[in-house]
Formats: sequence, C-alpha cells, structure tokens
Amino acid sequence: VALLLAMSVITALCQSMSASASSLPAAAQRFLAREGARGKCMLTEMSFEERQAHARCMNYLTRNSMGVEICGVLVTSTMATSLAVQASIAVPTIYQVLVRVLRDPSVELKEG
Repeated sequence: VALLLAMSVITALCQSMSASASSLPAAAQRFLAREGARGKCMLTEMSFEERQAHARCMNYLTRNSMGVEICGVLVTSTMATSLAVQASIAVPTIYQVLVRVLRDPSVELKEG
C-alpha cells in the first residue's frame, strides 16, 4: 500500500492543476504569469504562434491521463486509499475464518 501511495504522488505530479502544485500542468500554466526578458508578463511578450503552441500544450496536458499505470489502471491517491481500506477490512476477516477452520476441522462454513 505504501508503494501505491508513492506511485500516486508521481501521478499527482503529472496531473494536478492546483495553482500551488509542483505538477507539469500547473507549472506550464504559471509560465504565462512569469516576467519575460523585458519585465512584462510572458503572455504579452509571446507571439501569436507561441500562444497557440502553449494552448496546444495545455490542452494535451489536461486531456491526457499521465502518471503511473498498473495493468492499464492509473494509480491515484483515491485508488490507493480505497485499496488500503479494503485490505484493512478483508485481511483480518479472512484471517479469522482461516484460524477457525484450521483449529476446528468440524466447523462448517455456512452460506449466507
């Protein structure tokens, strides 16, 4: 689970659009607000073609799922947390059932 959470951090670095994030899309978006060589906002210093290229880049970054995938499934913090909760419930339950069955072979599992 810890490995999945670490992988989800990499996915967040590839996808987060939060203004304060250290992600690729957030950095590309902040680029426009930076000061250029002439002390003006980059947006005003860029040519029309450069602005269009930036818009295409932002479109690509926001529309594509980037990050760590396992068997085609994107590893996100929500997915990692969900799996951790499921495992914390399922593992003790399965353990208790196995302990009962192995201690007393006459115990029959009831279908319910």
